[in-house]
Amino acid sequence: MKRILLVWLFLAVARTICLAAADDTSRIQPWSKNVRYWQYKGQPVLLLGGSKDDNLFQIPDLKEHLDEIHKAGGNYIRNTMSDRKDKGFEVYAFKQQGDGKYDLEQWNDEYWLRFENMLRWTGERDIIVQIEVWDRFDHSRENWELHPYNPKNNVNYTYEQSGFVEHYPDHPGANKQPFFFSTPGQRNNTTVLKYQQRFVDKMLSYSLRCDHVLYCIDNETSGEEAWGAYWADYVHRRAAEAGKKVCVTEMWDAWDLKADEHKRTLDHPERYEFADVSQNNQKKGQEHWDNFQWVRARVAKQQRPLNTVKTYGADGGRFGNNRDGLERWWRHIIGGAAAARFHRPDSGLGLSQAAAASLKAARKLESLIKPWEVEPANHLLSGREENEAYLAARPGWTYALYFTDGGAVGLDLRDAPGQFQVRWIDIGTGEWAKRETIDGGGVATVNGSAGPIPAHLGNIRLAASRGQVTGTGTAFVTDPETYAGINAVIIEAQPGTGTIGPISGAVASTMALTMNVMPLGGLARVCLIDLSCTAPNVLLIPLTQPTTMGGTIGIGIGGHLDGAAGALRISIEAAPWTVKTATAIDQTDDNTGAAAFHNVTRMGFAHGPASGTTSTAAVSGVLQIVSPSQVRTNLTQGSNVKVAAISELLIHFIPEPGLLLLLGSGVVGLAVLGRSRMRR
Repeated sequence: MKRILLVWLFLAVARTICLAAADDTSRIQPWSKNVRYWQYKGQPVLLLGGSKDDNLFQIPDLKEHLDEIHKAGGNYIRNTMSDRKDKGFEVYAFKQQGDGKYDLEQWNDEYWLRFENMLRWTGERDIIVQIEVWDRFDHSRENWELHPYNPKNNVNYTYEQSGFVEHYPDHPGANKQPFFFSTPGQRNNTTVLKYQQRFVDKMLSYSLRCDHVLYCIDNETSGEEAWGAYWADYVHRRAAEAGKKVCVTEMWDAWDLKADEHKRTLDHPERYEFADVSQNNQKKGQEHWDNFQWVRARVAKQQRPLNTVKTYGADGGRFGNNRDGLERWWRHIIGGAAAARFHRPDSGLGLSQAAAASLKAARKLESLIKPWEVEPANHLLSGREENEAYLAARPGWTYALYFTDGGAVGLDLRDAPGQFQVRWIDIGTGEWAKRETIDGGGVATVNGSAGPIPAHLGNIRLAASRGQVTGTGTAFVTDPETYAGINAVIIEAQPGTGTIGPISGAVASTMALTMNVMPLGGLARVCLIDLSCTAPNVLLIPLTQPTTMGGTIGIGIGGHLDGAAGALRISIEAAPWTVKTATAIDQTDDNTGAAAFHNVTRMGFAHGPASGTTSTAAVSGVLQIVSPSQVRTNLTQGSNVKVAAISELLIHFIPEPGLLLLLGSGVVGLAVLGRSRMRR
């Protein structure tokens, strides 16, 4: 008898899905100290993930895949209850009879065993599961043809009884499938609803035993509000009957988070304890960031976690490339998302090498700066181009700065005197990069290039806030051999905005600037007849001009510029900036037909305070770039046929109160700044 009892106890333990929580604080729920983030087992958690499938409980190597996710730093998966036959290993939830038809009153034990195992194995690894109860793609087009809910495939109801038809060829976004109109507030289709309720009850009989489960009613639904509301209330009611509390949301299909669909969730915290805004990942760049920040502002008075369980973007997919996927994921994290997961391939990066590296990098960031202790703070950045960099900060203490592809921005530290530690994290590898110490309350240069060199200048961007430097130069014409009608040449120039790089090392090598587009704006005024230089006695040549194809040519960019006044013709053949030596030609002519050519050169250079190119970006470093131009005229007198013109731009790195210059590269994308006593 004792032996039988011991065996029975062993079997009972073996079938336990999840350990019962000692108190309510152990379950996944909004963190009591900052409800924009989650807590689990009483502690705040940032939910991060990436996986290779959506209905993850169905995959044959689930246990091994969960280990891979956990090893990379992931603690968050998406699990649709989907059973459509995408890859051949999926099974339906219902028992199939010998004649091939399904009985909706009987379960397929294999389906529910897989679900049970997923809950057990994720619980053992502290991985949070976000369940999606219904997936509209299961019930339309080719998936509907085989599905047990299709009357021709079950023994429980007919087309007439259920209101279904045999085929639903339209995209499910058209919302023509009666399956999603069954609730009492809609068509009250009790024939179908009772089987839907039975399915949800069975699912909850497993999941309500666990504290690491979140609930999302649908995958990107365009259904009626009443559908999602009914099932959200149903899950809450069943949970309450089991003595549990759960967090529920709905995922709407609209790509624009400002659409009315999303307000059904955002404006109803009494029903939806969090929001999933995954469809924002159909957007790119600055719009992607701005729309997410709009949602944060929308729920500011009723704050809740914002999850993004599907981050789109992967090479070869339909929703952008690898870079789009990485940018979207990082923008949400820096922007204040409580959860972010890479979508499955090929719509997302899954748990690819790039995704795993970002998971590792994010955990390194979290080890220095807790996301629930900072807020999005782009207002502290200056000289920032659209989609260049994004900042989260606790001003005066910690700053997390993400560069999408390198660049240079100003960080306002005027109210933050003292010393900061700077750590760079390589999001391409997930590894630590260089470490620096800078002083707040003034200018420090933090370099984003790969490698250990502390002030190696990779790329420099002259942004609008720093580009408003103007200059005017006048050359009076007194040479009697020069065309008598020209009295003076006035150049009014202003540097434009753009990126120059790579800088350091370019002078001493064959390497050219791959980023060299920074126009020199302004006008060249050729004063005719008198020095008033007003129409009609002036020839104007804009130093940059638009092309018919929508581009720009000019000084510092390259291209051919023309100007004319009466019989006088002047053209300028421009070239891009260089950090090397530039050459243009002066042609002299003594009016006898004999010509001589003279090379005119100017040198570009880059060096630091000790004249080394590897410290250019240090304080007192100097950069000079040059842009040669060849001026040609139709004049025949004197030295007028070819004239050399070389533009020079000298940049000197000097201390400037209240500004921190951050230089990033495409390799190292994340800078972490904190007080010297910051947590290690």
